[in-house]
Formats: sequence, C-alpha cells, structure tokens
Amino acid sequence: MRKYLFILPLLLFLVASCFQKKSQEQNKESSGTTELDSVKQKGSAIATQMQQVLGGELKRAIENSGVAHALNYCNLHAYPLTDSIAALHGAAIKRVSHKARNPNNQASEQELQIIDNFKTTLEKGEAAQPVVAAHENGYTFFAPIMIQSPLCLKCHGEPEKEIASEDFILINMLYPADSATGFKLNDLRGIWRIDFNKTSPAL
Repeated sequence: MRKYLFILPLLLFLVASCFQKKSQEQNKESSGTTELDSVKQKGSAIATQMQQVLGGELKRAIENSGVAHALNYCNLHAYPLTDSIAALHGAAIKRVSHKARNPNNQASEQELQIIDNFKTTLEKGEAAQPVVAAHENGYTFFAPIMIQSPLCLKCHGEPEKEIASEDFILINMLYPADSATGFKLNDLRGIWRIDFNKTSPAL
C-alpha cells in the first residue's frame, strides 16, 4: 500500500509536467504565429507604400514627359527611393524578378522558388498572397509584383507592339542585359523582398 502511495504523487507530478510542457509549447506556437502575422502586416504596408511611391513617380513621368523620361528617371532614382523608404522602416527592401531589367535585380534560387510558387497559385486562378520566412536573424517578407496597368506595358510589354521602337532602343542602351519584356496585363512581374532583423525598429 505504501508503495502505491509513493507512486501516485510521482504519476501526478509527471502528468502535470506533461500538461505544463504542452501548454508552454502551445503558447510558444501562438506567440510565433502572432509575430509572423505582425511581420506580414508590416511587410504588406511597406510593399504597398513602395508600389505607390515608385509606381506613382513613374506614372507621372510617363504622363508628363513620355516613356523615355520615365526610363531615365527609373534608372537614376529607383534605388535611392527604395533606400530612403528602407531606412525609414529600418528594413532592407529589394525588387527582384525572374526576368530582370537590371542584373542586380535578378532573383536568387530561393527567390525563384517563391516566384514559381506565386505563378502556380495565379495559374489556378487564385490570388498570390504574401509569405514570410523566419530565420535565425529575423524574418524575410515576400509579396508579388503584378503588371496592373497598361502603362506598365509601355516599358515591359511586347517590343514593337506596346513598347515603341525608340523606347526599346533606349532600354537596350540603359540595360544591355535586359530581359524584362514580353509581359502581359496581370502577369507576375517579380516580387518585393523585405528583410527584417530581430533588432529592426519595425518589429
């Protein structure tokens, strides 16, 4: 009898320990999910801001002075604009593509996989949603960049069709390794990549 009286508290302790451990794991998972959601919200807000600022500037450049002016503007100002918004949010921001205009924007193997996943989703008739990847240094946010306006095709559509001959010549002068043409409306142009460090003010 004494033997069972000794074992019973031990069993109760083990059961309680198991429940406590499970509860801690669930809280950890819940906390992680909440943090990922927060990163996704912040990343989406930054990507939207980038799209509005850069897209708005290029739209004004095309409407006011033509495609040639917009190409020169993008060549000179796209990186400074991106860097200024990145500094504002304490994050690193990049535009990358499977069909890059600037070689510096060519997608890596990891980024190409993200792009392929987005393309597969779009081919199913579904909307491509942003994704977040967690790593030891923080988080990386990915969001699709779509061809949403016919204006985009003046620089990224079919040469001799949407892209005027003189503009295509300028594209090849500014970007000799260009492959960012042949897109159609609602095509996936590339992705936004936003990196948040654990110490980032945005987190």
